[in-house]
Amino acid sequence: MKCNVSKGLLMPLSLLFSICTNAQEARTQKPEEANCVIRINADGGKAKGPSRVTQDKVYNVGFNRRGHFRQVPNIKPSAKVFIELGYPAAKAGEKVVVSVLDGGMLDNGKRVKVLVVSTQRKCPFGFQVSDDLGSYRLLVRKGNDVKVVQLWVGPEPPVTKN
Repeated sequence: MKCNVSKGLLMPLSLLFSICTNAQEARTQKPEEANCVIRINADGGKAKGPSRVTQDKVYNVGFNRRGHFRQVPNIKPSAKVFIELGYPAAKAGEKVVVSVLDGGMLDNGKRVKVLVVSTQRKCPFGFQVSDDLGSYRLLVRKGNDVKVVQLWVGPEPPVTKN
């Protein structure tokens, strides 16, 4: 973030310095500890009724220093995904906002949902990918902390070297 002073706006230098410093600190804060459990229906959510027998795939994924949870691959098109975020240091009642970045739909039928941290310090929600193959990202914001849940529909993408 650059801090610029426009000609029409006079601001005391100390206030300008304070604003720039606070913005810089917000970017360099250590990410809040969190965990993510992703459960995927093995049949892509297509089987119905009480006789339905499936073996769900469960992933416990960690995040990197940029706040991106490890990508979960090999999801079938139209699959229903259950995601449970855990915040060990959170307080019950805190708000977490989830936004869909690349397609698919949250369990409320929308692309944005406000979750409330439970007394168990967890935020569960559902997500359904579309029929399109590729990357699906969910932006998760709790206060100033931002994380990204990453899913991949279709065969695992090839690893690219930079």
